[in-house]
Amino acid sequence: MRLLRAILRLMRSRLAFKVVGLPVALVALTIGYFAYMSYRMERAGIEQRFGTALTRIAATAALSIRGTEHLRIQKPGDEKSPEFFAIASYLRRVRDANGLRDEQIYTFQVPQQPLQPGTMPLLQFGVMLQKKTFVGDPYQLPSRNIEAMRRALFDKQAAHTDLYRDEHGVFISAYAPILTGSGELAGVLEVDTSLTEFMSALTGRVQSLVLLSLSAVLLGVLLGGLLAYGIRSALRSIRLAARAIENQDYTYRIHSRRDDELGTVAAQIDHMAASLGERFQMLKYLPKHTLELIQQRAASGGTDTVEHIEGSVMFTDIRGFTALSNEIAPEELVRVLNTYLRRQVEIIEEHGGVVDKFVGDAVLAMFSGPQHGRRSILAALNIRQAVTEMNNAGMFAFPVHIGIGITSGGLVLGDIGSEHRKERTPLGPVVNMASRLCSAAGAGEIIVSESTRGSAGRGFRLGSGEHLQLKGFPTEQLVYQVLDLLPGASGTHDALPPLRS
Repeated sequence: MRLLRAILRLMRSRLAFKVVGLPVALVALTIGYFAYMSYRMERAGIEQRFGTALTRIAATAALSIRGTEHLRIQKPGDEKSPEFFAIASYLRRVRDANGLRDEQIYTFQVPQQPLQPGTMPLLQFGVMLQKKTFVGDPYQLPSRNIEAMRRALFDKQAAHTDLYRDEHGVFISAYAPILTGSGELAGVLEVDTSLTEFMSALTGRVQSLVLLSLSAVLLGVLLGGLLAYGIRSALRSIRLAARAIENQDYTYRIHSRRDDELGTVAAQIDHMAASLGERFQMLKYLPKHTLELIQQRAASGGTDTVEHIEGSVMFTDIRGFTALSNEIAPEELVRVLNTYLRRQVEIIEEHGGVVDKFVGDAVLAMFSGPQHGRRSILAALNIRQAVTEMNNAGMFAFPVHIGIGITSGGLVLGDIGSEHRKERTPLGPVVNMASRLCSAAGAGEIIVSESTRGSAGRGFRLGSGEHLQLKGFPTEQLVYQVLDLLPGASGTHDALPPLRS
């Protein structure tokens, strides 16, 4: 009890506040901040992930609804029409494919008169999957969903809402315009999904973190109080010494006789004060510009986010992808891309490369370290062979032909972005040249620069070099087409891992 009362008295002192109270307060604030930021980031991630997916579902589904048929569904009784049954049947397929419930996918009719910007027209229910339909009944859109609906109505673009809560839980909604063949607005498709379980789990994790952290803070307060109780006198001497040094009084000495860690700290502070006194005297003999240079280097230390390395950059993309994407269903397009990109990533990583980013059907990869040029070409040959085998196996709905460009040299890795999100990415002429070489490559061609040919060594059968004028480069560039491995050359080209569907 006496010890407890002593700790309480100590905690009321300024010293205890600095030693124990302030750090505990800072820890508590830090915990609260990170808990809040963790919640915000995870919530934003959930919102972005599900919102994007839901928008894609709504946009894709709306494209397959005939606007002229949807315009014929206007009033009660139209739920018995062939148009209603046709659209409802399609919505059920979308529902089943995406794990939705009946009440989570439906359409709205919009007024036939021209829409007035800045206003929100009164919507009417169209096609619904529930047993009881409300065709033609008016619907007052909640204010939280108006912005996303405006984009669908006025901009004719699919959009999703923010996360919102109602009496049924936490949801997110997406809207997509239903258009006629002439591009006129014929209705709006809404797709909803419940995120109640996700948000409940997120809230539970944050609460558990806060409770655990608060328990640690309380334990820290108790232990800190016990520690402060035993070292108050020693800390007071150290504080006075620190204050003297802060005031540029380097003559103050603690002269502690303690034979423990605090005594060691006191001796080190005395030694530091003596050294600072000597250095302070020495500063008088340094030129002003020397001091300024020291200060500049000290201020900029640790802030350089640029890294220079030697490596190879490879770009790949599908020839004629834009035209192909307009000829097949979006679901099939996604499947083909995932199959194609998954195999590429496997091969690049097998050859020690790193995929930097995907840009649609295009892939940007980097190779660094020993034999980076050779490994990049081997990876390109393996990718080309893999695509050929997948074509022959009928894994794609259409023949896939790719072009590949590779160049080597000095790479600059920089942190690009804002204070909220950054991306470390290669920059500079090497990246630009690889992109231009990929654009110049025909179907099934691998084009490499002179620098890559030189760093790759022997073992490859190359076409005759030719000079190309690449966009963004003032002079023509000597490039080579890689045909294949020479017989007997080492590499993984002749022993690819088995294909994965």
